[in-house]
Amino acid sequence: MNRIRSFLPILGRFIIHTLGVRFLLALAISVTLWVLFTAEQNPVREDFFDAEIPVETSRLGDGLVVSRIAPQTVRLRIAAPRDIWESLTADNFRIVVDLYAVGVGLHELPLATEGADSRIRIIAAEPNTVTVAVEQRMEKEVPVRVDLAGSPPLGYQFQTPELLPDVVMVIGPASKVELVDAALVEVEIGNAPSTVNVTQRVTPRDAQGEDVSGVQLDPPVVQVTVPIEQVRTEKDVPVRVRVEGQPASGYWVVSYSAQPASVTLVGSPQELDTIRSVYTETVRVDGATRSFATTIDLVRPPGIGITGSNEVAVFVEVLPILTSREAEVAVTYVNLQPGMEVSVEPSTVTVTLSGPAPVLRALQASSVIVSLNLSGLGPGTYAPIPDVSAPPQVRVDSIDPPRVRVILTASPTPVPTPTPEPTATPVPTEEPQPATPTPSSEASVPLRR
Repeated sequence: MNRIRSFLPILGRFIIHTLGVRFLLALAISVTLWVLFTAEQNPVREDFFDAEIPVETSRLGDGLVVSRIAPQTVRLRIAAPRDIWESLTADNFRIVVDLYAVGVGLHELPLATEGADSRIRIIAAEPNTVTVAVEQRMEKEVPVRVDLAGSPPLGYQFQTPELLPDVVMVIGPASKVELVDAALVEVEIGNAPSTVNVTQRVTPRDAQGEDVSGVQLDPPVVQVTVPIEQVRTEKDVPVRVRVEGQPASGYWVVSYSAQPASVTLVGSPQELDTIRSVYTETVRVDGATRSFATTIDLVRPPGIGITGSNEVAVFVEVLPILTSREAEVAVTYVNLQPGMEVSVEPSTVTVTLSGPAPVLRALQASSVIVSLNLSGLGPGTYAPIPDVSAPPQVRVDSIDPPRVRVILTASPTPVPTPTPEPTATPVPTEEPQPATPTPSSEASVPLRR
């Protein structure tokens, strides 16, 4: 610098003595005209810069940290030629607050401004001071927690996430570091059917799950591995009995059921979702004439397991088909009083019977008895209801007519044949003899029958 200063007088004397005053005057006029022309073509604009400039700090002491700066940005009033104004950005400026020899506490400090281009003149900063809170620097470890977003496809489930690292260091002002309870990493799973591996930024959170600002995490990102595995679930479904064939003629299958009535299937949710029931092997009822029970296997769907036994007890109820028929049956009677005669009208009735078809088919009319009980009845006309008896399993539904006409009359008494009187035989006259006792004349009269 001293050399330049000593060289300037020599340069001045050289220009004056060598080039002359006229040259210097011409040069000054040229420069002035150039400046005036340039100012007219590219005028200087003076105004507030559009963007606000963030405040930086410098020369903070060891073991200290800035917990708050207010305000964090300021506005600059600048002057710059029009041709560069539109190209200016916030990066063309720096606003710095010097924290040299500043201790713990709250401080109001002036701002220093810098421009990156010599053609830019910074006129003022608004505001020109900021309030800076300085605290002791603190570090502590906190656990990393994972917040999974989304759900796996049906039949899959999350396993415990793996974190690398599973703890991070929180660095910052003591008052804020103490608030941090954990570092949260949010992982979007969507409906991924396989393990998810991501490297994700962590966020400091307090005990209530709220973000804590003003601290740093080291490292700021963690690697998260979320295993997603296919699972097997259980599902209870009813057991359906598959019956085929026809019972014997005159019989029908009333019902069939399985015990247990339901079973538990094990498989993937996708497979189980389509299964509504499980069937037994086929139970044949060909020619059956009675109910029966049997043990039979279940038909297990492919890829599906069944908890417990694969066998069930099947109960099939087979009963005769109920039908009806009519039979013409002669009317009989019992307990007719001696000496009575009976007349029944009509002598036959129509009996309607119902029961199992096989029984009715084999039924003989003689097996049905229509009877009148005439006990204690004397001569007269009566209309009793006949008693009808039928074999077991056969039911009497009706008789037609429901009553019969019974006429009871006394039997005619036979007229006895008279016994002729004996004729006297002439006896020769003799001398009277002494009387001899004879039986009573009553004893000689015969009994009438």
